[in-house]
Amino acid sequence: MGDQGGSTAHIAEYDVSTNIAGSINGTLVSGMAGAPTGIAVSGNNLYVTNTNNFTVSDYNATTGLAISTFNTITTASLAPHGLLVSGNTLYVSNGNVISTYNATNGNVINSNLITSGLSTPEGMVLVGNTLYVADAGSNTIDTFDITTGLETGSSFISGLDRPISLALDGNVLFVTNAFAGTVGAYNVTTGNPIGANGASFITVPGEAWGLAVSGSNLYVADVLSQNIGLYSAIDGSTINANFISTSGYGPEGIALAVPEPASAVLLGLAFPALLGVARHRKSKPAPPR
Repeated sequence: MGDQGGSTAHIAEYDVSTNIAGSINGTLVSGMAGAPTGIAVSGNNLYVTNTNNFTVSDYNATTGLAISTFNTITTASLAPHGLLVSGNTLYVSNGNVISTYNATNGNVINSNLITSGLSTPEGMVLVGNTLYVADAGSNTIDTFDITTGLETGSSFISGLDRPISLALDGNVLFVTNAFAGTVGAYNVTTGNPIGANGASFITVPGEAWGLAVSGSNLYVADVLSQNIGLYSAIDGSTINANFISTSGYGPEGIALAVPEPASAVLLGLAFPALLGVARHRKSKPAPPR
């Protein structure tokens, strides 16, 4: 989604430890001249992709200040979208490529880890050595071996409608279909929808973009309705479709964190206390990427 608000782009922080969200810091990272789309949290590090500026930056998740020891990643003319942190490796989807970087200093590990089989890759999840990629341009979820970069499952899940974000909960892979305004639930091993309504497990009022799961809660960023909805990860029922209102902004990326000390492993297991939302001002519906 293009940036219609210039320096109004920012990262906001909310307390979601109860079913009533409370703002902690509405402008944790402010004055961002671009379009922050993907965010990821590891420990006290907050990584942000800035699509318009072709960069990936690292901020202190507590203070919002840029981390000086991290070399800002520049992806040339390839717009970065999705982010994934695994250990000390940062995976970035940009253009039609998946690249890897050192999560501590931003140095390149492999700028061309995956170079074929992709058409506008977005969100990613990692299971063992298998990387699941939301391939927005082909409306599929594809799988790759991170040790070789080779595709292992072309159209592992197909028939989607602009898949943007992925979230994993046990054996369930959740996928946002941006244009359909739905979240699908699939078996991560077989790729089959879970239950009769698995392909449309959740329907949001507008467009479903960012996604995060914690325990029995699913958080979905709705760009057109300008809010974060809260849904049941068990049966897809609506808990609060307007859990967090971001009026005037189209929220995209979501990252969950727990109070320090935290680790990349605990972030996926512990009930979160913080919800980060990458958002930027929008004055009209988002055009296709």
